[in-house]
Amino acid sequence: MIHHILTSLVLDEVILIPNYIGPNKPTPLFKSYERIQMINLLIKNELSTQFENHKFKCSDIEIKQKKSCFTIDTIDQLKKRAPQDNYCLLIGSDNFFSFHQWKSYKDLIKQVTICVVKRDNETLEKYQDYAETYFKDQGNQGVFILNNQPLSVASSEIRKKILERESVLELLPESIYLYIKGKK
Repeated sequence: MIHHILTSLVLDEVILIPNYIGPNKPTPLFKSYERIQMINLLIKNELSTQFENHKFKCSDIEIKQKKSCFTIDTIDQLKKRAPQDNYCLLIGSDNFFSFHQWKSYKDLIKQVTICVVKRDNETLEKYQDYAETYFKDQGNQGVFILNNQPLSVASSEIRKKILERESVLELLPESIYLYIKGKK
């Protein structure tokens, strides 16, 4: 997903934030330190080489809390540290169409630009209708919908394949695949 956003927007810095345990999600497949290691590998071996003009950082802001964190709480913390910064929240379309169910979503859309990567074949009109229904008159920072070819894989599918010991080589960057393979 990140590749789509980096080729579409100009960003000063990209902060990748693994969660400790996501709200309404099962226990993570990998320990916190392993997920941080994988993100750092991704930054070093993939992102920094492919996108040399971008700055990448892995933040452990949620992991340090050792509890389930909501996006609004994380954004509030980031804004306290750097109130002058503007933030984009990268989500897949699966999360976009349930965004109105997120904790304090109206406050969240006032603080970030929502950047949506398509994972389905829905029309742009459906995305626009949803945004009109839930984001209109909220004083939001905006919604940016990438009109990309839909991504056919979700992280839940990758986790399932890993648990079932199926190959994920074609679904992951090489450095992450090799890291996971070394953990088996």
